[in-house]
Amino acid sequence: MVDLRCGDAIALAVFSSFTLELFDTPGLPQKAQARLFTPFSQIDHVHDPGHGLGLSIVHQIVDKLGGQVGVESELGQGSLFFFTLPANPATETAYQS
Repeated sequence: MVDLRCGDAIALAVFSSFTLELFDTPGLPQKAQARLFTPFSQIDHVHDPGHGLGLSIVHQIVDKLGGQVGVESELGQGSLFFFTLPANPATETAYQS
């Protein structure tokens, strides 16, 4: 089961950031969570035909935009993947310069 949730777009005018969450089952062991965002890292080589770059690329993009990315997971219960971005990255970056 996959559940995708995103806040209302109108809220971006009021709030300084937004969060996108993705819930998936069956959950991940702690050891696997530790290397999720590492390039070329795969948890299940048998079922995952990719190269282990997807989440590391997401992490780099979100980081460059001034956001945060993460996962909360409990084996057998599910995993909540999320990222939070500033509502206006250009403005946030301009203030940091």
